[in-house]
Amino acid sequence: MLFGNIMKIYIVSFFLSSLFLVTMCGICLGQTSDNTAKTPDNFPSLTTAQLEAFKSIRTESEKKAAAYGLQLAVATKQIYGNMMSDKEDNKLRRKLSKQMNEAVVGILAVKGQSIREMLKVLTVEQRQLVKNEMQKPDAPSDLSEIIVRLFKIPAK
Repeated sequence: MLFGNIMKIYIVSFFLSSLFLVTMCGICLGQTSDNTAKTPDNFPSLTTAQLEAFKSIRTESEKKAAAYGLQLAVATKQIYGNMMSDKEDNKLRRKLSKQMNEAVVGILAVKGQSIREMLKVLTVEQRQLVKNEMQKPDAPSDLSEIIVRLFKIPAK
């Protein structure tokens, strides 16, 4: 019974991690499902310097996230190999689980840092607009997605 629960946890963790990674990469790339937020004509747009800063943040975040994504994929593949062996090695399972968790935490750290850097680029007025957008009931839960949509930041 315990073994079955552990298997379920690993499978769910893998799928959630994979889903998060795909979402993370998509957001970093600015490829959201709706990149056309409705804004008034007098809405403050981003300056060229701000757009360049966002491009730089995106590029660096992609590099860092890709490294963690690779670590996650390798650990996951090894976990599956261990699961399918005649006798699962519990010591190896714990080691790989730790590696997988570290990769997911790394991805989350990159995401958090990129959001902090994005917010630093915005003016006080622009951050207030983001705050206002966050308070809307239908606002995405991902702050970087709000920024990309609100300011219509182009994908690469």
